[in-house]
Amino acid sequence: MRKLPVVLDSYRQNYRLTQFAPTVLDPFNDARTIVEAFEKQLAVVNGNRHLTTEGKASERSKAAQKALDDLQRWHAPRVAGLDADLGKHRAALLVPATEKPDARRVDFLLSHLRTMSPLDIATFYNAATDDERRLMEAAAESVGRVPMKTEKGLEWRPLLDPETVNDSIIGRAMVQNPVGAKRLEELTELRAMHVTVANIAAAEVREAVGES
Repeated sequence: MRKLPVVLDSYRQNYRLTQFAPTVLDPFNDARTIVEAFEKQLAVVNGNRHLTTEGKASERSKAAQKALDDLQRWHAPRVAGLDADLGKHRAALLVPATEKPDARRVDFLLSHLRTMSPLDIATFYNAATDDERRLMEAAAESVGRVPMKTEKGLEWRPLLDPETVNDSIIGRAMVQNPVGAKRLEELTELRAMHVTVANIAAAEVREAVGES
């Protein structure tokens, strides 16, 4: 279980976010604490001479599940909070506050987008003008996830890929609102860091049980 401390130390040593203080990384220590507590519990189980081989396997499995549950309880609300912040910042950067998209145009566009595949929608978005992209973004924002037919079957998906929209919004806003665009960019990066930390921590818990 060596990768998580290395990643966390790397985040701190190579900190480059400008819109947030370094203390924004402090919650990552909770993931480290959960994994370290699991390691200690694993050592206790492995050193318990009163447990049979099957008993040790059962206790290791229980300890691992508790650690995974704790990681999920730590991770889920933080990512949900970041998603909410990202949504607010995206909405603020979609169009200037004085330029609200026409509701009739949004409804008309939605009636067409709902019948298209994700690939068709992405193609139209990439070929759109900035004004047309804003309209598509407003339409997608208004409905959230919708049922779509994809290459994997029937799925619930947003009309537009969030990462693609992020890149487009940031590119436009860099000119008009560079501070807001930078904050959105860094919020996206911070969310990715949370996902990475949670995934590494969970993987190390699972690997430890498999190696024991």
